[in-house]
Amino acid sequence: MNPASVDGALRLCEAHVSALESGVANSVEIESFLVSFLCTTIVAEFEGASRTAFCERAEQCGDPPVAAFVEKALRRRFWSPELSKLAETLGEFGPAYREAFMRRVENTRAHASWDNLIRARHEVVHKRGVPNLTLREVRGSYEEAKTVLLELRSALTLKETGSQSGDGAPAPSGAQASV
Repeated sequence: MNPASVDGALRLCEAHVSALESGVANSVEIESFLVSFLCTTIVAEFEGASRTAFCERAEQCGDPPVAAFVEKALRRRFWSPELSKLAETLGEFGPAYREAFMRRVENTRAHASWDNLIRARHEVVHKRGVPNLTLREVRGSYEEAKTVLLELRSALTLKETGSQSGDGAPAPSGAQASV
């Protein structure tokens, strides 16, 4: 994920909203448009980071055709990175991967924040309206939802930084060492 681009966009939008006069009639509308942009941008970054994590794990098997197959399959699967899709894909690596991830993410604040951002993005891209979130709520959801990506990388036994080697932790119980 490119947190610099999301963090930069958040800071810029926050600066624009704080610069608006509180009495300006359209300040709420402007904030809504910025929230729509941010939700779409954040989910796009989460989607890319999720795909990257799975591809990094596939590359660990040392077989480029297998890694290419996984990458191609993931491009078709991840139109939007709902938690259920992440868990389903982890389950295809082995049930222990899914279980390790869900045990640490399911029904947490990070899970709720992830879902809020996904729903908000759906409202925008499927033309159902603008998200019912403030800029402050988007920032909080973004900060909290990043935990889902960390737990995804952990379940795949990848380093947090995006390194292509494992973190030295054992694979989830019952998981194979390679893809």
